[in-house]
Amino acid sequence: MKTRAPLLLTILVGVSAAVSCPPQYQLMEGRCIRPITLSRFDYLVNLMPRCQEACNKDGTHLPIIRNDQENDFFNNITNSFAETEGENVFLVLGLICNETTTRLQWEDGTRINYVPSGSGDMKYNCINSPYMVTSAVFAGNWNRNAINGLYPYTCLCVIEANEEPIEESTQQPPNQIHCGEYSLIEDAEDAEKPCFKVFTEPLSWDDAQIKCASEFGSLITINNDEENGFFWRTAVNNGMLGGMHIGARHSSKDTKNWSWIDGNDSIIGKSYDNFVGSFPIPGAGECASMATESVVAEWVNEDCKDNKLPFICRRGVLPAASPGCPKNAPKDGDDFFPPGYPNSGIACEYFLNVDSGKLVELEILAMAAAENVDFLEIYEGSSGLNLLANLTGAIDTPTKFTTTKSNVLRVNWKPNGSGDGKGFRIRYNEIAAQERKDDAIITTTNKAIGSAFRLTSVLVFLIMLTM
Repeated sequence: MKTRAPLLLTILVGVSAAVSCPPQYQLMEGRCIRPITLSRFDYLVNLMPRCQEACNKDGTHLPIIRNDQENDFFNNITNSFAETEGENVFLVLGLICNETTTRLQWEDGTRINYVPSGSGDMKYNCINSPYMVTSAVFAGNWNRNAINGLYPYTCLCVIEANEEPIEESTQQPPNQIHCGEYSLIEDAEDAEKPCFKVFTEPLSWDDAQIKCASEFGSLITINNDEENGFFWRTAVNNGMLGGMHIGARHSSKDTKNWSWIDGNDSIIGKSYDNFVGSFPIPGAGECASMATESVVAEWVNEDCKDNKLPFICRRGVLPAASPGCPKNAPKDGDDFFPPGYPNSGIACEYFLNVDSGKLVELEILAMAAAENVDFLEIYEGSSGLNLLANLTGAIDTPTKFTTTKSNVLRVNWKPNGSGDGKGFRIRYNEIAAQERKDDAIITTTNKAIGSAFRLTSVLVFLIMLTM
């Protein structure tokens, strides 16, 4: 088998600054490559049309090979993926049958003028033939495989270097800069959460969600087949081949009611659902993961605390960074953030007021702060005497505070640490006095509150009542 180390080194250092690839594609030696399947046992009669359709949808094609260098390139690329390394897989080629000449030709209409040494006879009648030519990656030659035989195949979609490569724009796509260190999902179904980031270090589902929440996001939510396929490809491209967490879990009160971490709508039977037919299995676990080893990318349920897997976080776009504290109070109903969010190091004070005779309801959508170093203080009234809460650490589910009498609520953000990834996302609204519950200052929309959520005085007792 030919060595792949020199090729991979070239891939790492040979990326052209003038060319970039579409989403889901990787730039390798001047070509944009997207893996569709990796070492998938299948029947070529079924697999090849699906691979051709996937590539055609992107305006690309399966590999077209014209010389030894290109043959080595595609074999080494195929062997570079963790799932195919050292395996005797077959690469599906961009071949079609010309019904006029009854011979194989390339998808772009050109004749086959190159065949690797050691290959069989390619000049056979391909009309209704039970065979199709594929590349034996391990051996480096081409074989005629029975289309109804079960073999491990890899499909790659390819954009050649001379096929009008996409020029990098000097301007970033809309909202791209607001994703921060996250990447932008093109044409995301969920417009409120179009940014994502891959974490390859395995964590439990619970710890993965805490990590996402600390970066003002959540484990991925999936709205349709396109998003499911996008996240599967992203996982595979990052070597996450043994499964990954997704942001679905079932209610502790109703084990049949599965919902996304960022909402209460039921998944089963009401929204997009890609669970394996027999799943979720009662008793197998309260959280969900994606089976990334399969191109179908179906979901299974798992234990939330013990099963450690890699994961992807998803979050909304970030606001344009403000240079300092706002002069005027944020508008009620709108989300607001501290200066420099999500790496805020500027202390600010906010006075949130509503109409006379009304109360202020504050909702903390997310918060990340160095525990016992950075604090968010919440006071009823403008004097700073009536402390409702002193928060530190992380809050990963929406949490509400309501004034008891005043139409003013004061919020002090005190970031004293120097670490990155801190700040908050908050909104407030006015409510009528009768809407406020008499027995609580704080309510939460979810049982889980965060890894380090500290309240003062009687609020410690009140928060325990809500859990």
